[in-house]
Amino acid sequence: MTDCSPAFSLMTGGPFYRLLLRLSLVRPPLGLLWRRVAAVLAIAWLPLPILAAIADGHATTSTLSLFLANVEGHVRLLVVLPLLLAAEIPCHRRLGVAVEQFLSRGLVADADHSRFDAAVAAALRRRDALLPELVLLALVYLSSDWLWHWRDTPGGEVWFAVVSNGGSHPTVPGVWFVLVSVPLFQFVLLRWYWRQLIWFHLLWRISRLELSLPAAHPDAAAGLGFLADSARAFVLVLLAHGALLAGRVVDHVTATGADLTAFKGDVAVMVVVLLALNLGPLCFFSPQLAEARRQGLLRYGQRAARNIPRVSNGVDPDGIDHALATVTSNYDRVQKIRMMPFSLAFAGRLAVIILLPLIPVAGAALPVGTLAMRLAKIIL
Repeated sequence: MTDCSPAFSLMTGGPFYRLLLRLSLVRPPLGLLWRRVAAVLAIAWLPLPILAAIADGHATTSTLSLFLANVEGHVRLLVVLPLLLAAEIPCHRRLGVAVEQFLSRGLVADADHSRFDAAVAAALRRRDALLPELVLLALVYLSSDWLWHWRDTPGGEVWFAVVSNGGSHPTVPGVWFVLVSVPLFQFVLLRWYWRQLIWFHLLWRISRLELSLPAAHPDAAAGLGFLADSARAFVLVLLAHGALLAGRVVDHVTATGADLTAFKGDVAVMVVVLLALNLGPLCFFSPQLAEARRQGLLRYGQRAARNIPRVSNGVDPDGIDHALATVTSNYDRVQKIRMMPFSLAFAGRLAVIILLPLIPVAGAALPVGTLAMRLAKIIL
């Protein structure tokens, strides 16, 4: 970054972050993670079993038993929510480094430094804005009216609501679930989507600059290979979404006895959508990568064409041979430039991370002898 540019962090700002600072739940930049996780679980999850036990004294069925059997709910609050909080740390570290790399590698021309700084400053203003997070908060509470339909389970009885006179009414823990637990979970999740949108828009603005890409860079991405590391910053977010689906699958398999292959479509859609959302924005740079490859092949092809006759004529054979070898090496590197700043193998590794939470689900539902075959069917 230039001297006048703000240091970039997608995580250390915004109304929610400032609230955490006031509550001593974060030490700048993102210390005290354990304290944030403990506080969120104490608010979102801990009251639920306590209220469910209290409700058991006024119900014909055990609300606590139904609550304890609801795997998806526990996964959302005990696994996914902490993962989303923890994911802020790698994003803070990796995304800031990625932004700095554009300048430290000399990819941004001096004439475009002001436009680059303006794009970064605009992203920070969006991060710190009050209105977006207020809108997110409003959305999560407006959705509470149709929560019962959204959270309908195949097994009939649920711990957070009872059905009477053709309608659903919240139980004692259900009131807390609807007014506190679910809104908190949804707010944290939607806040992540907003932060990712800010990051994607920043990448788009940078991709509109006329970057100076070194075509012969050994990363096979004309110097943009570091962008794959920015996608790796969201690994815990991907893992959290995989855990969400795993919890949903467990509840359905337990309640209906459905086969795991019945969720093949859900798994495929989730993997494709998450990969598209996380890797798609990196393709903003594909036109410049294609142009860098085209120009590089022309440039090194011309140099090779000038040196080959001199080698044939025996003019300074040692020097020309070395120059031709260098040109040939650079030409080969340019030929290997990918049209995306990441490899298919990298995309495959991200897909595996998304699927990781499904492995224990499959292991619990299937005999060991058939587990590998079923997982192969789901993936393929």
